[in-house]
Amino acid sequence: MKARRVPGLIDATTIGACSGCGGGDFGGLASGDGYSVAAGLAELPAAIAEEADSLLITTADVIAANAAAGLDRPTDAADPELLQWAARLAGVGGEDAAPVCDDYETDLERAGTADELGRPLRMANTSDRLAASLSTPYVEDWIAGDAESLADDESLAGVAAALDDANVVAAVLANGLSTLADDEQLPPEVKEEIAAGLPPEPFDAVGIGWAVDDGDAVITIAYHFASESAAEASVDAVEVVFDGGISLRTRTPIAELLELQSVDTDGSIVVATVTPGPEGRPSIPFQMLMERDVPFTTS
Repeated sequence: MKARRVPGLIDATTIGACSGCGGGDFGGLASGDGYSVAAGLAELPAAIAEEADSLLITTADVIAANAAAGLDRPTDAADPELLQWAARLAGVGGEDAAPVCDDYETDLERAGTADELGRPLRMANTSDRLAASLSTPYVEDWIAGDAESLADDESLAGVAAALDDANVVAAVLANGLSTLADDEQLPPEVKEEIAAGLPPEPFDAVGIGWAVDDGDAVITIAYHFASESAAEASVDAVEVVFDGGISLRTRTPIAELLELQSVDTDGSIVVATVTPGPEGRPSIPFQMLMERDVPFTTS
C-alpha cells in the first residue's frame, strides 16, 4: 500500500504485506482471498491527509495479479528476471554506510532504488507486515496502531469499498482532484463546452480498480459524491463522459480508449465499469488520472 502527496508525487508512506504469501484473511493487509483495498486504508495514518491537499494511494495483491497475468514469479531476489517480471506485472514493457540525517533530507550522491533522491527511509515491521516512510512520525503512528487512519475518511473508504465489491486485484485512489477551472491551458470557451458534459455535482474522491475476467481486463472506476442525490444526478453525465467525451490531452474519443459496460450507483458512489477500447490499454485510466483528463476532471 503506498500513499503519495500530489502534486509532486512525494512518497509519504509505503505499507507492504505478504501475510505468509499464501492468502487468507489476516484482518488487515493480506494477499489472495484476504486482499482488500479498504483494509489497506486502515494501515495509512490519517496524518498523511492532514499534511497534504491531495493524495494518490496505490495498492495491489501481487500474488493475485501475478496469477491473473499468467506470469512466473521469481522467488530469488537475485534472479536477473526479477526486474523484467516487475515491469511486466506493472504493465510497462553506495558501498559506504549512510550517515544519520533528518527526515526528507536529500543526498543525491546516495540516490538509489530505495529513494531516487537519496532521502532516508524509515522502516518498521510486525510479524507479517512491513512499513517504510520518509517520515518518522508516520512510522511511529503505524507501530502504535491507535492513531486514526485513512479508513476513517468517508470518501476514500467509500470508493475503496466499491472496488472491493468488484473484486479488484489492484487499485489507485485519489482525492483533492483538480477542477476544470484549474486547467490554465484551456481557453474559456473550451472549458465552458467541456463543463456542459461533466457531472453537475463535483466528486471529491475517485478509485480505479483492475480485475480480470476470462483473461480480459475489467476496470472499475468509482466516484464519491457529497450525497446520494448528487450521485444519482450524475449518472447520465458519467455515461456521456465515457460514450461521447474527448480526451483533453490527445483529442481521442474516450470511447476509443475505454468502452463503457455499465454505470450504477451505490449510495453516494457512482460506479462505472469499463474495458479497454480499440485504442486503449489497461493502464489508460491511470494515465488519464495522472493527467487530470476528462473522466477525472470535476466541475
